[in-house]
Amino acid sequence: MTAASCQTDGQGKPIGYTVVGTAVGTVVAAQTARGVCAVYIGRDETTLINQLQAEFPWAKVEPDDNNLRETALAVLRAAQGRSSPSQPPLDLQGSPFQMRVWRALRTIPAGQTRTYSEIATQIGATSSARAVASACAANQVALLIPCHRAVRADGTLGGYRWGQDIKQALLAAETAVNPVQPAAPAVP
Repeated sequence: MTAASCQTDGQGKPIGYTVVGTAVGTVVAAQTARGVCAVYIGRDETTLINQLQAEFPWAKVEPDDNNLRETALAVLRAAQGRSSPSQPPLDLQGSPFQMRVWRALRTIPAGQTRTYSEIATQIGATSSARAVASACAANQVALLIPCHRAVRADGTLGGYRWGQDIKQALLAAETAVNPVQPAAPAVP
């Protein structure tokens, strides 16, 4: 559902959610008829569900474990550092710039990182590293849009909406499951 349709005809539209326990904490994943619209990470299920309801006040937010099994599996696998054979469709709300950043984030292989500047260059906005960082912070779909793979120019973690400890744990899990292979030696 687009932001505009939320204002006009979104009232009462259903958003189902499921709760998944992971090694990095409790995850609440929510989905509209179009796709996953939110994935929140935290320690307290009630707080996460309240955040979901606050983010989508126009919607009818209800548990829906049966219809979100594939989404729950994708979220669980991502939290474990593993990729899923297929990703659930997403229902995102964001500016065109944010959408470009989020698409770029999804191209970063698990176990690897890119700097905000590298992502800016990838999307053709070379002087927009700070705007890339802001787009990462605005990401509502943690894990499925892996903003935890974006780091500062010096390689340090930088901020993360769900906490640096969770960002570090996600990157460590991905590196353990998907070790970066050294480059093959050049053939003379």
